Amino acid sequence: MRQKLLSRLSRYDLAVERMGFSVASPVIPNAYYDVKLNKVFIHVGYIQLPFFTPSVPDYVNYAGLGHTVGHELMHAFGIKARGYDHDGIERNWWSNDSATKYDNKMDCFIEQYNGYGVDGRRTLEENMADNVGLVLAYNAYKKKLSKHPDYAEPALPGLEKFTLDQMFFITATSQSCAIDPLTGVNPDSPYTPEKLRIFGPLQNMKELSVAFNCSEDSKMNPKNRCSVW
Repeated sequence: MRQKLLSRLSRYDLAVERMGFSVASPVIPNAYYDVKLNKVFIHVGYIQLPFFTPSVPDYVNYAGLGHTVGHELMHAFGIKARGYDHDGIERNWWSNDSATKYDNKMDCFIEQYNGYGVDGRRTLEENMADNVGLVLAYNAYKKKLSKHPDYAEPALPGLEKFTLDQMFFITATSQSCAIDPLTGVNPDSPYTPEKLRIFGPLQNMKELSVAFNCSEDSKMNPKNRCSVW
């Protein structure tokens, strides 16, 4: 048994075709989209707390792992990947009308994140993925609830006063909890600071302002919002 386990583990470093982990070891929490393979890879290290576990309410898993899956799916339609078809072949498969509408939506995100004091164009790819990922996760969670109207989601201890929608957003926010460095930020990074990676998407979701009954002048209830779909 021990020899068989060692044999399997040794294969992690071998090159494989049409399947594999080209970014990092599968035991490291990571996820990515490969444009040439047209596949989303979720490392096994990601399928654990705080992103996923079967023993917690569904809103935790959808706001955690679900958000990540949606984020990576959006990369399939990102700035570079949109130029590849479903077989990973580089070609333009978009109509002129679709491309124009998509470009207009990108401009909205660029302007929004420029307003946060970051380079909205440089971080556009990841910002759009963050936004779409959260929307997809939320919609998937609501669809799950609609299919099982009699299912009662348990409350987390100490958070019984919050609704299911509120708990989804609270959990999503906790996934981006981090201490951003005050100095030494990489100016070439494609990512915005962690706070903005969740603040931006939440501002763009009307569902959040409804869930928390935000006032019309609240920062979380802006008149203009950006979206892809």
